[in-house]
Amino acid sequence: MSKFTIPGKFYSQFFFDRHPQKQDYWVCKRCKLQNKPLKQNLESGYSNLVKHAKICYGDDLEEEFAQRLADAGMTREDLEKIVKTGKTEKITTMMQNWASCSDAQRAAYGWLRIIVNDNLPLTIVDSEDMRMFSKHDSITPKTIRKYIINLSILVRQRISTEVRKAGNYALVHDGWTCDGTSIHYIAIFASYIEPGEPGKEQYKEVLLGISPPITQSNLGADSHIELLQDTINKFGLLKEDLICLVGDNCNCNKAISDRWGVPMVGCASHRLALAVDHWIESTPGLADAIAATAKLMSKASGVRISARLRNLTEEAHGKTLAPKKKNETRWTSTYTMLERWFRIKDQSAKVEDLEEYQLSFSQSKIIESSLDKMKKLDLLTTKIQETGLPLSRAREMFNYTLNHDPSFQCMDKYLGPMADIVKSKVFESAIVKISNGNMNLLTQEEKATVSKLKRNADDNNTGREEEDGTFEAFEAMLSDPKRFKSNAHDPVNGIDDRRSMSPLVFEAILFLKKNVSFWDIQLVATAMRMTIPKEQEEIDDDMHYGN
Repeated sequence: MSKFTIPGKFYSQFFFDRHPQKQDYWVCKRCKLQNKPLKQNLESGYSNLVKHAKICYGDDLEEEFAQRLADAGMTREDLEKIVKTGKTEKITTMMQNWASCSDAQRAAYGWLRIIVNDNLPLTIVDSEDMRMFSKHDSITPKTIRKYIINLSILVRQRISTEVRKAGNYALVHDGWTCDGTSIHYIAIFASYIEPGEPGKEQYKEVLLGISPPITQSNLGADSHIELLQDTINKFGLLKEDLICLVGDNCNCNKAISDRWGVPMVGCASHRLALAVDHWIESTPGLADAIAATAKLMSKASGVRISARLRNLTEEAHGKTLAPKKKNETRWTSTYTMLERWFRIKDQSAKVEDLEEYQLSFSQSKIIESSLDKMKKLDLLTTKIQETGLPLSRAREMFNYTLNHDPSFQCMDKYLGPMADIVKSKVFESAIVKISNGNMNLLTQEEKATVSKLKRNADDNNTGREEEDGTFEAFEAMLSDPKRFKSNAHDPVNGIDDRRSMSPLVFEAILFLKKNVSFWDIQLVATAMRMTIPKEQEEIDDDMHYGN
């Protein structure tokens, strides 16, 4: 990380204590100045304090400063941004909050951050090694469990207040089956525009919930609607304020859109994946060549053969290159597999056991001629999943892709603006027109479908003022759900003992992890004073801790 300049007043706040008897005298928190206080009148500056701190802390000064703020819940990246703007009141407030809390509250906050941010089990607080090397006071798993549940309730209240204040919001949802458990999880995010000065509104996204459907025997539209309605009810959100749904381009989500009467923005990544599959099938010989490569890579992944390949690739490339297999759920794994085959094809040809699985000359040529195109499609997938990517920008990238190569034109079946897979064509068309400054071209139907947008814009205006960031922020609300899914998917699979946790605790941990910006040490202190509602205690059948 690049060095940053610490504002002078921070030295007096974080590295020194005022002398209890002598005015304008200070005592260093590290060396105690050998009981000799340092004189510094703050009205004349901080030079004496700065000079001594740099001598006393040396090269560790920046690290010490960043660590103190990390203890208060601020990352170094946040610190750099704040210091650059010169608006340091937030840092001062955080440190004051930290200083006003008791040792027990600091310990609880520290343990919560460790468990939530690092996907650790609650039993980590019982680890003798962890307690030995942790600076935090001891705490029991049952106590930390209580704080997690209480804190999630308080965070929900904060999120509810902020989203309701924003007015309109979009719901982004996606589902997947959790590894090793056969449990289908659905993550529900809300994206909205945080109120601010005109033109300076901020796009935000929060996790509302991540859980299996209420009716797990039915994964259809009825089950999803039940979960979505239950979720927004918990946060006090109104369906009337819902601008649109964002999700996969599947019949289930389209049915939800119809029943709720709100537009649906389909997943751009899903459309692109279907388009790529269609392009592969439309390219003569490519599908067969990919299948042959997949079979070769599968055989090359065996223990004995892969060991031989490691030796050969290390000799040829200076490092070991393992075979990569195709993942049927992600088209990008096809490109990754083919790219790896291209790098190790000469070495694989030297393995006798792989001789019968080698690609033919024509298959090799087909793959080699397609790799560059697939690389561009892989980069497009990454771009599509960027945070806050405007819908209009996605449309531009799709149009460019369709026109970039004649062989890509077949993908218009899925990437075109009027493709059958697009559920709310009028809504998406209106968004793109407004984004491009063509509000005067909106049809009456398009105006009606975006009527919930709160914009102080004249329908006759042919463009937008550059300082007006409201619509850019709104477009960010329509972000690709696959990015949200990856954000929620990793922590679900990262908690090893999730099957031994009650659903209440497990989902609360994930909720706190994805909404970490909504809780601080002061909120933890409030959570510590709360009691768990009796009805929640009764349904929380945690296997480790009981009721």
